[in-house]
Amino acid sequence: MRIFFFYLFLNFLSINIFSQTLIENRSPKVFYTVADVINYKKQDIRQCHYNPFKERIVVKLCDGTRESIKVDSLWGYQPRNDDPVRVFHKELYRISKIKTIGATVFLIYYKYFYKSSIFYFSTSYGGEIYKLSQKNMKNHLSTTEYNQFINDRYIKHRIQW
Repeated sequence: MRIFFFYLFLNFLSINIFSQTLIENRSPKVFYTVADVINYKKQDIRQCHYNPFKERIVVKLCDGTRESIKVDSLWGYQPRNDDPVRVFHKELYRISKIKTIGATVFLIYYKYFYKSSIFYFSTSYGGEIYKLSQKNMKNHLSTTEYNQFINDRYIKHRIQW
């Protein structure tokens, strides 16, 4: 019986440690520019969320004060334990994957549309966002980038043909 409780205690301890590191890594963040995304510095933010009625991001700081930031003035934000969100032309796109091919960075985004997701891509952190389709990929990528990009298993299943 002692061994059972010992294993139960170890299991509880490992779950606790894992959840704490997960929260530290996925803490809420606000990105004002592309440079903030690349050179991230820790912020004292407890939580942040989008208010669709006012089209603002509400940020609650650790000292208890609240800030309301216009969506137009941000590159994006990251709620606690959720995917980062990019703001582009007053629309919110969640970042699902970042893939690098050579020196080029590709970001895969998604938006919920009823019960399904629509996927998008961009070729840089600050670049235009295009719908993830074969036609758009051929128009905006070089042939070598297109071939490497299209052979990725994650992307193959999300392309709209």
